[in-house]
Amino acid sequence: YIAAADSKSDAAITIKAYIIGAVAAPTSSSKGCLYLQDAEGHGFYVYGPDLTGVDTSTRETINAAFPVGAEAEVTGTVTKYSGTSEINKGCTVKLTGKTAEDNGVTLSYTDATDAFAKASSNKDSSLDRYQSARVTLKGCIMKNVSSDGKYYYFTVGDSEVEFNVYKTNYLIENSDSPFKNWTVGSKFDITGVVSV
Repeated sequence: YIAAADSKSDAAITIKAYIIGAVAAPTSSSKGCLYLQDAEGHGFYVYGPDLTGVDTSTRETINAAFPVGAEAEVTGTVTKYSGTSEINKGCTVKLTGKTAEDNGVTLSYTDATDAFAKASSNKDSSLDRYQSARVTLKGCIMKNVSSDGKYYYFTVGDSEVEFNVYKTNYLIENSDSPFKNWTVGSKFDITGVVSV
């Protein structure tokens, strides 16, 4: 999947993985996009899937058609956008009728603390393995908040490399709630899906 994105090939690929999230941002071109994760914990971002006949007005209606934990086969071409590998717009998503539970798969959060703490930059290719997957980062320290209040910059452990959380409703149900107590210098652990 990552190799196909890096090569800019026009060949379609098919991945089989489990739905872990849907983008519900009402005014974004990302509305209706899906995040999937396979049994080994690799993540996949499905941009602009063909959702003909699916009500995409809310996360609930998207998840009614594509429930979290459902196994799906996604077919399409792959590219890189702002550093993230993604399956391109117009791809097809077909549910297999099975779930992660049916297949004995636990869609857990990988502790990626060490990898992020050792990264040489926030674009370090060693972090590709965590793209679009569920992760936990422990021992984070809030460093800065952008002037518009949308970007929350933090470091992991003793590293000075900064990562950020973008205050958005792509996956966060109430985009204010996780940020209420985040102040510069505060320490926290964070669990979620890694994006761009």
